[in-house]
Amino acid sequence: MAGKFYDSAGTRHLLLGVPDGSGGQNAADVDSSNRLLVNVATNAGGVLNSTGQVSVGNSATLIIAAGTRQGVIVKNPSSSTTLYVGGSGVTTSNGQIVLPGEAITLPVTSAVYGVIASGSQTVSFLEVA
Repeated sequence: MAGKFYDSAGTRHLLLGVPDGSGGQNAADVDSSNRLLVNVATNAGGVLNSTGQVSVGNSATLIIAAGTRQGVIVKNPSSSTTLYVGGSGVTTSNGQIVLPGEAITLPVTSAVYGVIASGSQTVSFLEVA
């Protein structure tokens, strides 16, 4: 159910959604053409906290330890080796695939591990705080 009302200052509001427990609805501000007015916060993003390179082998290898951060970017610079990332139990069967030359952004604070099928591969990481 939707409807419109004007407040004491003459601002037009639109009622959206299902009534709450007291029978009211949540108001959303609209302009005179019924376009939803949205406040957009600007965020410059995080700051680069640390970078590094790690040699990943055929068993779960710590890429970056747990920390307080916004996320981690892991890059697989290989031209032929597939990287698999995940938690401490990551394997080539259950890890998130990072194809050769690709990167993955992980919005996590937990530790990130990697594994490859055979041999070793140096991977890069960027930590964003």
